[in-house]
Amino acid sequence: MRTLALVAVSSGAGATTLAALAFAGLRDEPRCAPRLLGAERGGMLERAGGAEADTVDPDRAVWDAGARPVREVLAVLGPQDPLVVVAPATPLGAADARRVLDEVAATDPRGLDRVTVVLAEVHGRARTLAAPPGAPVLRLPYDRALAWPGAVIGDEVRLARRTRAAVTAWQDCCAELLNR
Repeated sequence: MRTLALVAVSSGAGATTLAALAFAGLRDEPRCAPRLLGAERGGMLERAGGAEADTVDPDRAVWDAGARPVREVLAVLGPQDPLVVVAPATPLGAADARRVLDEVAATDPRGLDRVTVVLAEVHGRARTLAAPPGAPVLRLPYDRALAWPGAVIGDEVRLARRTRAAVTAWQDCCAELLNR
């Protein structure tokens, strides 16, 4: 099974929201929706607007691994499974992302080839941070609509234009990572 794993550098970094956005973007794919994995206590099903899909592909999954040591996540993943490191777009968040990338590189020197970093802006503060070297970086702008509880995508959710663009880029990235 091809699994897209999202590991957060800290609780509240946005891994559950990103997993829900990934699932929402892949739910209606012609290839079928991926499985959605993770702890329900984090509200993942609510964030995803439920796990309903016409058909589920048992060979693909989006896994909200949450805030746990990356070595635990790597131990479960296959050697080609993509890994997403989610960190707040703050100096400490970027440093934590760098630490996780160093752990991945120490475990497998070619492991960075499968890693993507997502830096999520916090409380509307856009920060210009140097991207952690070694992996592609996506940035998710702060958007009040994503900060509220409940489903992250739907008719009632109003995302700012730049957030919609970032969400589309994220969903395209997820489709590419899972469909390789």
